[in-house]
Amino acid sequence: ATRSALSDVLRDAGFEPLPSEANFVLARVDVDDVVLGDRLAERGILIRPSSDYGLPGYVRVTVGPPPLMERFATELGEVCALLRSPVA
Repeated sequence: ATRSALSDVLRDAGFEPLPSEANFVLARVDVDDVVLGDRLAERGILIRPSSDYGLPGYVRVTVGPPPLMERFATELGEVCALLRSPVA
């Protein structure tokens, strides 16, 4: 159930989660995967950018306890808003 909720969070952020039967979700993102990973890490949220594994533009997010997934959703929304905002 939590994996499905994580996929929904990623979809709501404008990403494309791939079907998963594992304890993580791989998603195509519309922002730089490395920058996204760095910005989330600055906020204490660790994801795996996939550029280093030959999948630029994808991230891997491990399923965690519901409270952590709620925090991830909040942080992801804030970081994506910053990354998508036009530079002045």
